[in-house]
Amino acid sequence: MSTSYSDPTTGWSFDVETEAAGSAPPAGGLALKNIRHRSNNFANDLRLVGIRLSVAEVEPSGSVLSTTSTLISLGPPAFSVHPIQKLEPSTATAPPVYGASGTFLERLKAAVDELVLLKGYFKDSSGNYSGYGLRADYTSNSSLFAPWPNCETSALNLSQIFLFSNYGMTPPHEPGSVLQAARCHPLTTYKLIENSGVDRTRNHQRIESIRFDYRIHLAIDSVPSTGTAPPTPKLNNAGLFRDNDSVAAMSALGGLLSSRSASMAVSKGAFAAVEKPLVLEVTAPAVSEGLSAFKSAGSVSWCWDNVHWWGNRGTGPIISTPGAFHAAHLHWRWGAARPPRYKAIPEIDTTGRPAALRSASLPVSGSAGGSLLADPRIWIQTINVAVVSNDPSLDPNHSGTALADLSKEEWKSLFTGLRPKPLDISAGAEIVCWYSTQVHRQMTTPASTTLGFTTTAAATFTNKPEGTVFVHGIFFAHEPEISSLKIGSTAALYWPNSESAVRSGEHWFRDAS
Repeated sequence: MSTSYSDPTTGWSFDVETEAAGSAPPAGGLALKNIRHRSNNFANDLRLVGIRLSVAEVEPSGSVLSTTSTLISLGPPAFSVHPIQKLEPSTATAPPVYGASGTFLERLKAAVDELVLLKGYFKDSSGNYSGYGLRADYTSNSSLFAPWPNCETSALNLSQIFLFSNYGMTPPHEPGSVLQAARCHPLTTYKLIENSGVDRTRNHQRIESIRFDYRIHLAIDSVPSTGTAPPTPKLNNAGLFRDNDSVAAMSALGGLLSSRSASMAVSKGAFAAVEKPLVLEVTAPAVSEGLSAFKSAGSVSWCWDNVHWWGNRGTGPIISTPGAFHAAHLHWRWGAARPPRYKAIPEIDTTGRPAALRSASLPVSGSAGGSLLADPRIWIQTINVAVVSNDPSLDPNHSGTALADLSKEEWKSLFTGLRPKPLDISAGAEIVCWYSTQVHRQMTTPASTTLGFTTTAAATFTNKPEGTVFVHGIFFAHEPEISSLKIGSTAALYWPNSESAVRSGEHWFRDAS
């Protein structure tokens, strides 16, 4: 069955699937549908489709014998599921997993201390807390770890927290402080419980990583609503962007922004790589073990930093970039972006990476980058995104498609297995964003590297056994493209790879190099 939720204060509304009794999420977890903000369509469907554990068989010496990937589902028999809790600015019962009480922001802070950085997005103009959301908690049962009888971990507790903010531009959603928007945070908080009885004198098991796979069926209107919601849009476009990390380029951009002119020059200064709109379906690297660069075949390749998503506008001008006044914005990293930043904005500047892995020339973001609003406890994450035509075999709302069909051990094979060559989506299509973040137990860097930083000796970094993913969320702007406010270009943009090169290559996987 389905339950409808709406909040007149923040302007958000959506439907939520529930189990028959109506108080708890169904097997597979919370799924939000028909999400709108002030009559503007945002998403048809938003959900976590799967959680994957990578489990290693470890010898007493510490050597890894083998590693297996296991898909787990949020529901019986692996988990006990607790009733859905509505989060709004009022006193609420303490959640069973984390044991905090008080307002919904205090409860969130108990789940992850770093979320205090988000508090500005949940305050109204008078400084009072204002926001809306849902929460569902899951406690693992003994059956979950039964296949690994001598594991270093004995239990896994999780919470799904969907948070929605007011509409506005304070605090800023982006460095220029010019875009009004509302926030949607599809958070997943987890804690791996240590097994005090593990026997490391014999072969034992260890969680090497935990991966969270999301399906985000965004559906944005071609123009802002005038008060009555138009029919759910069928055709959308998306673009991939890598921000410029050149201080010189960003300094030039600062001068251009002050005059609000030379839109193409602004775009050139802002982006090191861009594919707008996407020519073909794509699977793309977003973060590699906490960094925005990775080595491939001996050379450095670059990850993308963000996706912008908008309703198809035919043959006319498309969204301005940077800017995108009527679009969904999914940023997991910002580049140098200073100036024109006139003051430190913690929500934007936070990288999550240790100081040892930051570039001396770019101490805020660094040329190797860092994930936006990363939970510092679990900064070693690998994030991948895909934009794919909505296929019935990958739609959990389609009869015969199970959630277990929507997560593969090799993540990108879910999409490349559909067809050998990606479809052309440049003219607009019913497309879906797929977002996957894998939290690694540990990473080791060499004594020196070409990824934008230098260390004096090989260093090993270890994540904590708990944290929150997808903290940065998605922000949604629905303003008209007013000529006096346009910052970036409203034209199609392609560099360093041309549109023709993307078409002729016909590659599913495309990085930002």
